[in-house]
Amino acid sequence: MATVNNQTFPVDSRGSGNCPACQSPDHHDFFEMPGVPIDTCVLYDTPEQARKAAMGDILLSWCPECGFVNNRSFEPQRVKFEPGYEVSLVYSDVFDKFQRDLAARLVRTYGLKGKRILEIGCGTGSFLRLLCQLGSNKGIGLDPTLAVEKTEKLPDGGAVTLIRDFYSNRYDDLKPDFICCLSVFECIPEPFFFLDQIRRSIEGHDAAFYCEVFNAFGAFRKQE
Repeated sequence: MATVNNQTFPVDSRGSGNCPACQSPDHHDFFEMPGVPIDTCVLYDTPEQARKAAMGDILLSWCPECGFVNNRSFEPQRVKFEPGYEVSLVYSDVFDKFQRDLAARLVRTYGLKGKRILEIGCGTGSFLRLLCQLGSNKGIGLDPTLAVEKTEKLPDGGAVTLIRDFYSNRYDDLKPDFICCLSVFECIPEPFFFLDQIRRSIEGHDAAFYCEVFNAFGAFRKQE
């Protein structure tokens, strides 16, 4: 058994390889579920298409060194991160308030006025627009699921450019003042190398990085 944040979970075996977040070899498998839909954020046009949805396995592993929980059976090459992948929650009043409050806090905390902002995994760009509107900032959003690439000038002097692409070292020259990544980290197959890439891209440059990560243990406690 393993206890984290006063929660106890059965540990069946030690996982193979290293933790993808911190590279510790001490991580453990604790939950398995085979045969679940891979593309959970895709809406199919017909029932027949939905019945033929690609299936994959879940094998959750927990790292006691850093607390990271990941699916060791995750096959990123099978997930269709492309236009049509829909995760937007902007139509929720609760989520809209959360986004607005968070954007205001980040602008205030990090002095984001007239700055260059990079959002990795920007979705439709709603959060990036808030950051740029509140501080007259110039924003660049990267997301492979974008339906349309575009540049928008905002009324207060800010601007947003949305690019259909994954984050990589080809964007090292952007030198943003602020980088944010919201609810994307858990979809990255090699987060250790992702974070190292960000670190190297801002080396020698005064920049802040904000990463919002899904709280797996909070969901476990609520049995969601």
